Parts: sequence; C-alpha cells; structure tokens
Amino acid sequence: MHRAPHASAPARRRRWTAAVAGAGLAVALAGCTASEEVPAASGSANTYLDGVLSTPTHTSLNPLQGDIDFATMTVRNHRQAVRLSEAYLAKEDVDQEVRDIAEGVRDQHAARIDELSRLLEGWGAAVPEEEPEPSAEESSTLSPGEEEAQLSAQDTADMRAGLLTASDRAALESVGGEDADRTYLLQLHRLLQGAVTVAGNELQSGTDDSGKKAAQGILDQNRTAMQR
Repeated sequence: MHRAPHASAPARRRRWTAAVAGAGLAVALAGCTASEEVPAASGSANTYLDGVLSTPTHTSLNPLQGDIDFATMTVRNHRQAVRLSEAYLAKEDVDQEVRDIAEGVRDQHAARIDELSRLLEGWGAAVPEEEPEPSAEESSTLSPGEEEAQLSAQDTADMRAGLLTASDRAALESVGGEDADRTYLLQLHRLLQGAVTVAGNELQSGTDDSGKKAAQGILDQNRTAMQR
C-alpha cells in the first residue's frame, strides 16, 4: 500500500497517529463492523482509549458543563469530517461508492453542526470558532514546560474526539485513486468513532434532554456510516 508523505510533527503525535492508523487499517482489512465499538446508552463508560480518557464530569458551578463539552467537541469533530469529505470530493479519480459516502457525510454533518451550535447558544455557551491550520511559523509565549503541558491536555481532548492532526490531513491531499479512497475511509472512521465516544458519554452523564437527543442521533447516524 502506498504510504502518503506528510508534514513533520512532534514525536508523540507521530507515534499515536501511527498506532491509531495501523489499528484502523487492521479493522478495515478484517472486514469488521462498527457495531461492537458503539457505546451503550447506559452501563459502563466506553472511552476512545481505555484507561486514558474518562467520562466528563459536571461542575457544581455549571451543571450543563458536560453537555457543553459534548457539543463543543462534536462541532470540532464534524467540521473536520466536512472538510475531509470536501477534500476527497475535490479529487476526480476516486471510487463512486466512496464518493457517495463522502457526500452524505458532508451534508449530514453540516446539518448536525447547525443543530449543536443552536444548542450551545441556547445554553449560553460560545460556539467554537473555525480552527486555522497550524503554522510552523507560529511562536509561543509559554515556557517549554507550560507549552508541553498545554499540548498534552489538548492532545488528550483531541484523541477523545478522534480529531485529525495537520499531518493526517496532508496525507489525503497528497494521494489519489485507491490510495485516496483508503486514506479517506480510515480517517473518516476515526472521526466517526470519536464522535460515537463523545456522544456515548453524553448519554451516560449529560443533564440536558436536548443534548441527549442529539447524542442519540449521532450514535444512530454513525453506526450506519461506520458499518457501511
């Protein structure tokens, strides 16, 4: 299988990304379905990486904080899925069946972003801004230790939501044909699984009925997409 070149990243990001991609490829080649990965609406917590990520907790100051975290993370996740699908659809030499999947993901996720944004506004929370692509020229005013701690916390949150790194996104841009089909499906599966995990935690510990209803819709939608 052709390995697409990608931009350099910190070693800890490369190791984690390679591990997840390899695991996803093994699942894809084995023909496994996603039904075994979907968390139930009740019972034990199901996280993206067992022992690393835990179910979000609510604070006494804001009982809706868990719902807000769910919606915020899912908006970020879905925006990446839309951008990933648009990048794939811009290619000409790709599989028609996969193209159909990408069109469905683009349209369904865009509608879900609007729904979650309205929920956030109704809860008095800010809708996350569009995230710019990371730049190698960006400088930081933090000390090396502070910057490392901040990146570690963000990495944990991003892993939980299945988010892609800049180098992941560059991998799709540099390939075409069957390599583009495989790369898109692997990265899409990762995003779908991340959204499933976040939604499952919302169903287990969320406090707002509208948030739970949205979470159930995401679980149902992503089950179908992951199995396909």
